[in-house]
Amino acid sequence: MALLRHRRTADAVNAPKHRPFAFRPHPLLLAILSAIALGLTVSAYRSSSPWFEQRVGYGIKALGGASGTMTLDVTVKQWCLIGFPDIPFISVPELGSANGVGCRVIDMCSISDEVCTVLKVVKGVTVASIALIAFSLVMSLLLLLQHSVMTPCTYTFLLLSTLLTVVADTALLVYFSQLRTLIPPRIPDIVSQVSSQAAQYVGAADAGNSFGKPHTFLIVTAALMGAAFLITLLSACYERCGRRVKSHSVDSRGMPMTHRHEEVRV
Repeated sequence: MALLRHRRTADAVNAPKHRPFAFRPHPLLLAILSAIALGLTVSAYRSSSPWFEQRVGYGIKALGGASGTMTLDVTVKQWCLIGFPDIPFISVPELGSANGVGCRVIDMCSISDEVCTVLKVVKGVTVASIALIAFSLVMSLLLLLQHSVMTPCTYTFLLLSTLLTVVADTALLVYFSQLRTLIPPRIPDIVSQVSSQAAQYVGAADAGNSFGKPHTFLIVTAALMGAAFLITLLSACYERCGRRVKSHSVDSRGMPMTHRHEEVRV
């Protein structure tokens, strides 16, 4: 009987500590967070809605002070001026329409290198963020479908991908926040860039600014991936501590420490 108990104990100790397709809440939660973050980031990148809007108040000197408002839309791919004033006696072919509602793509690099850098950084970092989130999603799905015990290598990859995503999204938010101070001083230059002929008749000034939905999506994505990073970190610590506790309860022969103590007492 003692031999039978010993064999059962050894089998229990050496039994595999994972089973395929086991339901595990942590990888499932990580997969859900990554999937939502990926959808939001892709939507922000492909959206035609502006990330940042700078409203420009203008006055047409030649028309006795007639005024209005046009909008500078900043997306992840281009800068566009919408609503440039329609001046009857001045042709503005760059707008592509007679009523002034057309979109004029602005080459911000020719106006300000500092402002131009924002667009270059945003596009590249957004694509990198999408790739990192997709990688995190794949890692989460692998954890969910294969093993109940995450390997150190998988932990490392998942921690790095979620952390880098948070850093990338935070960098984008910082760059866009700078537009509030970078663009207003350049408004006269922007108007001149659209049409040097019309600029001498149009006086423009800052009329306020705001962020669009893609910018909000980015904030939510950063929060979701931050939560994913913390969950992964806590899971890694719990997994490591759990293994250490289990290893201390088994002796070098693979038998529980309690059984060894009983043998000594006998």
